[in-house]
Amino acid sequence: MFSLGTRKIFCLSGGGIMHLLDSCAKQDGLDMIYNLNEQATGICADTYAQYTNRLGVALITTGPGATNAVTGCAGAWLDSSPVLFISGQTKRADLGQLRGLRQFGAQEISIIPMVKPITKYAEIVMEPLDIKYHLEKAVFLASHGRRGPVWLDIPLDVQGAQIDETQLREFIAEEEFPEYFSNLEIHDKQIQAVIAALNNSKRPVILFGHGLIAAGGEGLLRKLSDEYRIPVLSTWRGKGAFGDDDELYFGMPGIPAKRYSNYVLQNADLLIVIGTRLNFALTAYAEERFGIHAKKIMVDIDQKEIDKLKMKFELTLNTDAKVFLQSVFDNKRNIIFKDRSPWLKYCEKMKAKYPINKEIQPLPDVNKVDGYLFGDKLSNLFREDDIIIGSPSGRTCAITHMAFNIKRKQKFLTSMGIGSMGWMIPSGIAASVASGRKRTIIFEGDGSLQHNIQELALINTYHLPIKLFVLSNGGYNQIYGMQMNNFNSRFAGCHPESGVRFPELKKVAVTYGLTYYVIHDDSEIDEVLQDVMKDDHPVLCEVMGSINFDEIPKSKTIVNSDGTFSSSLLENLYPFVSEEEQIENMPDWEE
Repeated sequence: MFSLGTRKIFCLSGGGIMHLLDSCAKQDGLDMIYNLNEQATGICADTYAQYTNRLGVALITTGPGATNAVTGCAGAWLDSSPVLFISGQTKRADLGQLRGLRQFGAQEISIIPMVKPITKYAEIVMEPLDIKYHLEKAVFLASHGRRGPVWLDIPLDVQGAQIDETQLREFIAEEEFPEYFSNLEIHDKQIQAVIAALNNSKRPVILFGHGLIAAGGEGLLRKLSDEYRIPVLSTWRGKGAFGDDDELYFGMPGIPAKRYSNYVLQNADLLIVIGTRLNFALTAYAEERFGIHAKKIMVDIDQKEIDKLKMKFELTLNTDAKVFLQSVFDNKRNIIFKDRSPWLKYCEKMKAKYPINKEIQPLPDVNKVDGYLFGDKLSNLFREDDIIIGSPSGRTCAITHMAFNIKRKQKFLTSMGIGSMGWMIPSGIAASVASGRKRTIIFEGDGSLQHNIQELALINTYHLPIKLFVLSNGGYNQIYGMQMNNFNSRFAGCHPESGVRFPELKKVAVTYGLTYYVIHDDSEIDEVLQDVMKDDHPVLCEVMGSINFDEIPKSKTIVNSDGTFSSSLLENLYPFVSEEEQIENMPDWEE
């Protein structure tokens, strides 16, 4: 693993991996991080891969160890993270799966058929001399093309087998996967078409996703944006590649979103999309109206993600994001520098007009903490080298993505595809470990916290400088809102009155050896945050929020005058602006 740059392995020890565990634990220079549940092991390996942009590794035992890790594998699959899962298995002579049995060996479960749909490569290693072949193939596939997880299941007797290394079977990537070495080429005619579209544009925008970060193309995009004064938007998973204070960065469009991001998107006349699959949260379930005034060019390494879309493109390129941007720069002599000051002034005006902390909650609670105000104030105390973990679920997701203001040198990590509760604590632990124990900020929900609460023990075990903020609203805020709006407030399993109760967070902090703080309302934010953020000491800070807090601005179903239903437009999210304001924000650019 050293040659791959991977020096951390996340693991939960077990008898089904005893040989692998012993070998890894005694290997000098290889650090083992021991989780308390295999779901956390998978999540940690995913985040390690995101932070380092290299292979993450999860080592898990057989049976329930393997099945527990499936959620982490699914997250890596959906978010395209290169992760190697290695599971133990009962010895070959006891494999009931080869006899048509449900189980024969101890804790045996046939894990490979379960994970094949969510991996790029998944095999049980039946021959000891094939181990090099399977490892090299798995690592190659995880790290090339559209990246993703791979899984090797290794029987106990294969783990402990004595082998002659000179007899190991080789993997030759060029022979088995020649397409990975040829399909990234871009024809000169394509690049010239991109440049011509840019030269003819008055209001260009570049929208990028995590594919740009995975390809290592952030520097090239910043250079292109700066040199030719092109506004930039990102997806939620692209957050952090640009600073929220960067002059030409205008946030993340979609639903929910800051209003100005959607106004910039919907007023562009050219939209270059790089490394994002344009999911429904971006297009607001209306692909035909996405970038409604813009000619569109899409760059993605996965042709299927391009083909699935039902919007018109001037040009699509199935290639790596960095390869594309480098090709543009190689032909920069053909790019015409244009004065687009009216367009830039419009973008800047929208950004100044609609800051997120000015959004008024539909059901305000003055006795609780306003999440957007809290996020804005906390951001001011982030250090240059802090790591910030973005929540993948619930109202904390909207706060961390929209209210946390990230500067360019800070690291922002998130996992959006699977949207799993319980993701944040393992993710924060892995990020801090991967960074060499840099200070890491986590904002978790009180309900989501329960899903992997046991991992809090690792903060003290590994001496990690983690600042854990927990939004405490006594329930599942998102489910509460859904049931209130769609089921006439017939609540089920979302708050204390409907069967859900959480332990006192102060007692949780004491149990796991964390210093406890609490913020009751907006008046306490500044004073408590100064204490919490003054050093690297690990803390748990409870933030008392309202269960009615809403992730606005957002899409909302509208009942039309004829009785039909429609969703609000990207450029006019709920709570709606006035008709006069909307007309002003959507000018007729041809005048």
